[in-house]
Amino acid sequence: MTLSASPPEPPRKRLRRLRAALGQAATWAATRSVAIRARDAFANARWTRQGGGEVLVIRHPVRMPFFYHGFLHWLALNLPAQRRHFRLALLPAGLSPSPLPGLLVPWLQDPIEAWSEEVYAQAVALTAAADAAGIGVVNRPERLSNIRKSRTAALLAPLGIRTPRMLRLTCRAALEEALDSLPRPFFIRDDASHNGRMRLLGPGDSVAWEELAEIGAPVAIEFIDTRGPDGLYRKFRYQAAGTFGIAVHQVTSCHWEVRGHNKRRDVPAYREEAAFLAQPDPNHAVLQRARAALGLDFVAFDYAYDRDGRLTVWEANGYPSLFFGRPEPGLRFRDAPVHRSFAAMLGLYLDRLGRPVPEMVDMLRRYAPESETVLARLDASIGWQQRLLPAATMPR
Repeated sequence: MTLSASPPEPPRKRLRRLRAALGQAATWAATRSVAIRARDAFANARWTRQGGGEVLVIRHPVRMPFFYHGFLHWLALNLPAQRRHFRLALLPAGLSPSPLPGLLVPWLQDPIEAWSEEVYAQAVALTAAADAAGIGVVNRPERLSNIRKSRTAALLAPLGIRTPRMLRLTCRAALEEALDSLPRPFFIRDDASHNGRMRLLGPGDSVAWEELAEIGAPVAIEFIDTRGPDGLYRKFRYQAAGTFGIAVHQVTSCHWEVRGHNKRRDVPAYREEAAFLAQPDPNHAVLQRARAALGLDFVAFDYAYDRDGRLTVWEANGYPSLFFGRPEPGLRFRDAPVHRSFAAMLGLYLDRLGRPVPEMVDMLRRYAPESETVLARLDASIGWQQRLLPAATMPR
C-alpha cells in the first residue's frame, strides 16, 4: 500500500482555525480574569475591612498573577497586622479614589514590553496617574526595561563592575559581526528572558540567522570562565530591597550553565551554601550601587567570580522567584533567606509608606544576632500548603 502525503490545508481554513484558537484563548483569559478579580475582592474585603489597603498591588490576570502570593501567605501567618496594608488588583486598573493608595507596586514580569506592549502601556499609564496623585511607585515599569541583559551591562560598566561583553543580534549583519569579533567560546540567549535555552559556540562553530528565530531578542554574550580551583562553577544570588540586601542562594555545578537541575547535591556543596547564606552577602555595597544604577527598588543579581576572583554580574532580575522549597532533611537552611527576603520586601514597602517597621522584620533584614531565634520560630510555622503554593506559578 502506498501512503500519500496529506494535501495542504487551504489558507482560508487555516485562518478560520487560527481565529477560533485565538477566540478560545481570549475567552479563557477573560474567564480567568473574572475569577481572579472575584478572589481579590474577597481577600480585600477580608483584610481591609477595618482600614488598610495602602499598598496597591497590580498583577496581570494571565502572566503569573499568583507569583508572590507566598509572600502574602507569609504575612497572614506571621504578621497578620501587616497583611491588611495590601490591596490586590488586576490590569487594566485605575486608582480607586476611596481611598487612594499610598504606594503602587506592580508585580509584573520584567521587562514588561518584551511580552506585551499593551500591558506595558497600561502599567506606564497607571504609574503616571500615581505620579500625578503624589503616590509612590516601587519598580517603575519603564525602569524594568533596564533588566535586559545588554542594558544592565551598559549601566554597570561605568561603575567598574565586570559584566560580559554583549552584542545584540538585531539583524543578520549583527550576527556576522559577533561571529567575527567575539572571542570563542561565546553563547547566545534571549536578552529579555531569565530562562530559555543557551547556545554555546566554540571554535569553528557557526549558526545561521534563521536558527535564531525561536529566540525573541537574541544577544551574543562573552563566555567568562568562572570555575573555581576545584573545577566547579558557582552562581550566587543577591536580593536587594531598597538599601537592604539578602544572600539568597549559592548553586554549585560541574556545568558552565549553572541551573537548579544540574547543581551538585552533596554534603560539601550544602555546607558551603549554608555558610554563604548564614551571613550578609559580601558584595552588598557593590550590588547596592548596581541597584541604584538600574533605578530599581527591588531587584536580584546573579553573579559569579572569574578565575582572578573578580566579581562578575551575569544578569539582574526585577521579578525574582521567592518561595520555600520542599522540606528535605538537612536543607532547612535554605528557608532562612526566604524569610529574610520576605521581611526585606515588607520593610521596603513600609519604608516607602513612612510606616514603622516591626522589630522582627528589621532584625531579619539586618542579620541581627537575635534574628536566629526569630528564624527558628518562623521555620516551625511553615506548613505544607505554603511550600506547595508556588509550584504552579513558577516562570516557564
